[in-house]
Amino acid sequence: MKTMQAEYKTDIALLARTLAENNARRDAEAAKRESRLILTLVGLVIGAVAILGVLIRWPA
Repeated sequence: MKTMQAEYKTDIALLARTLAENNARRDAEAAKRESRLILTLVGLVIGAVAILGVLIRWPA
């Protein structure tokens, strides 16, 4: 009986470690996605401002 409990404890410890690694990996991937999203939005805003600047100065 004690060997079964020891196996369960090691299995639980392994599961906890695996979950922690998965959470860390998922957090890193989410941070990369958010960074790309922010850079894309900044690029779009800069592009829009540049286009509007050209259109405003366009000779009528």
